[in-house]
Amino acid sequence: MQKILFFFSFVCAFILSSSCQQISKSYELLERHDYYSSYQGFNKHLKRDSSVSAYGLSLYYDSNIAKDLDSSLKYVLIADNNWSHVSKNKRTKWASFGFDSSAIQTHKQNIGNQLFALCKTRNSASCFDTIIEFQNWNAHLDKAIYKRDSLYLISVKNSGSRVVANEMIMNYPNSVFIDDLRAAKDLFDYRYFVKNFTELELTTFINDFPLSTYYSTAQDSLFALYRRYDKYEQMDRFIKSFPMNRNIDRAWRELYRLYTRNYSPELLDSFNVDFPDYPFKGEFNLDSELAEIEFYPFSDDSGRCGYADSSGKWLIMPQYEAGGFFHDGLAVIEQNGKMGIINKKNEMVTDFVFDDIEADTDLFMVSSGDMYGVIDRNGDFVFDTVYNDISIIDKGYISVQKDSLYAFYNTSGNRMTMALYDMVLNFEGGLCPVSINNKIGAVDENLKLIIPCDNESLHFYSDSLLILGKDNAQKLENFNGERINDSLYEEINTLKNGFSLCIQNSKIGYLNADGKQVIDNKFDVFPAYGLLAGYLNGRAVVSYEGKFGVINTTGDFVIKPKHELIINCGQYFGVKKKEKWTIIDTLSRLATPSKYESLDLIDDKYILFKQEGKYGIMNLQLNVITDSLYSSITYHSGYFIVKSDGQTGLIDDKGKQLVPFTKYLILNLNENYFIITGMGVDYFYFDKRSGTIIKR
Repeated sequence: MQKILFFFSFVCAFILSSSCQQISKSYELLERHDYYSSYQGFNKHLKRDSSVSAYGLSLYYDSNIAKDLDSSLKYVLIADNNWSHVSKNKRTKWASFGFDSSAIQTHKQNIGNQLFALCKTRNSASCFDTIIEFQNWNAHLDKAIYKRDSLYLISVKNSGSRVVANEMIMNYPNSVFIDDLRAAKDLFDYRYFVKNFTELELTTFINDFPLSTYYSTAQDSLFALYRRYDKYEQMDRFIKSFPMNRNIDRAWRELYRLYTRNYSPELLDSFNVDFPDYPFKGEFNLDSELAEIEFYPFSDDSGRCGYADSSGKWLIMPQYEAGGFFHDGLAVIEQNGKMGIINKKNEMVTDFVFDDIEADTDLFMVSSGDMYGVIDRNGDFVFDTVYNDISIIDKGYISVQKDSLYAFYNTSGNRMTMALYDMVLNFEGGLCPVSINNKIGAVDENLKLIIPCDNESLHFYSDSLLILGKDNAQKLENFNGERINDSLYEEINTLKNGFSLCIQNSKIGYLNADGKQVIDNKFDVFPAYGLLAGYLNGRAVVSYEGKFGVINTTGDFVIKPKHELIINCGQYFGVKKKEKWTIIDTLSRLATPSKYESLDLIDDKYILFKQEGKYGIMNLQLNVITDSLYSSITYHSGYFIVKSDGQTGLIDDKGKQLVPFTKYLILNLNENYFIITGMGVDYFYFDKRSGTIIKR
């Protein structure tokens, strides 16, 4: 028995020694680049010594002669899996030619590195998928996951398909870009179900996809759909129809803004009645209180501008370089040479970014450098400041010049015509004058060209007739382009008090309100005929054979043409004789003696007279309002600014002195106020409506 065991041990030792020698030889052949022989040797002993042989085969397949990474990976994994079956004795023997557990792991990672690099070169998601699925030991596993997921995300985005996006989400729920995949699916869902942005499409999407990332976008688009009409009725409907929309507060505020566009107490009161559920009662109450208060711009001793009430109490503390009056609840202010807009709560509506701001009813024209734009009352741009010229005109239009030509836009910023015109004026009587190639015509309220652009001039005769000029002649047409009469004139004046002066063959005649000739062209043209020869109270001053007289509406003389010069003073007439003026009635009876150095009609309401180098005022009934005491008198809205001995005062149309004579200047500020100003920050206001002085 002992002999048998000894024999068996001897045989095993011999076989082991022989096997080790052959495998060692295969490694030596591989090192000498005898790839074929080494391959044969490793393959022959693969079953008996699978770990060391598989490792050798993996090295072979990783060599430049074979370069089969898939096979190299296959055999290194066999070597790794069978390493535990290698005896301690064999491990010691094979360590001499570099085979051990560490070598296997190093080579395996090397193959993994090459496969990852190959996948990067191929830029293949499926390639990275293979690494992720079968190589959890790969040092680049996290990078492979990132690359695979990014490639799948790109493929989803390129597909534009909600179906493909949904499949990727289902197949790769743990994707690094799962949020992006879901966002892509949400986008494709949104594009699929919302094609025309109709109310039905948007409301359906909102109801069916409450978890979509485009849920809010759909809500915003629905709100914009209603807001574009710029009417409070649409906002009211939106609030009632979509009370859960995220823009509901904006809708309420927009409704409030649109309804109370003038911010007057009457509108605020009616708003409170019509919309008792308005959620911002505090703001409403404050606005109601502020709407009743007049804000006056004043400067403090340092020159900073703020706003005070009529008692002089500061409402907005001085903090600006300059400020204008509030207009419909908003005011233009200046800081560091730039202009902005505030409301009466001193909240910035727009920052200090503009060089100039001009207020209109609901819009503001703004400029930056030499370029113009338009903003709304919320400070939002209707037009960016990129245009050469912009004018806010009537009928809800804006004329915009980009480069050299003008186009019409609506107040929402939508273009209504092509850029066709080299000039656009404002509407009057339903027509807007325009020019093309320096020839003038007119468009109607629908921007249809009613009067062709073939005229040299265009003026409004009345609210239904036009004066058109061409070839040094003028004619009358109605707004449909139809001739009123066959006559051509050298000049036609705008209708005033029922009549229009016209000139034909260098003689003055008159047309009526219908444009028909009622008084023949038989009177002389004289200097200042445009100011003096118009009708007032049914009478007109004319020159005939070098002398002045007065005619009635039939052209008959009521004052014979025998005077040096006449001016129409309404019920009376100023007559000049030998450098003096007197006033007569229509029967040529003297109403005043010849004592005036000059007479002038002011605003068809008052007579400015001069005596001994001083001026006074009387009304058309010849009642003296103020005697001839002043070196100058100027008229503004029922008030007279008078000057005497270097001082300025203010009187009303009854002759009452409202502002005592002062060395300060009195200037007409706007339709509501005079400003009485000295040097620097010392100034105060006179309110034309109440006749009161407002001081700080």
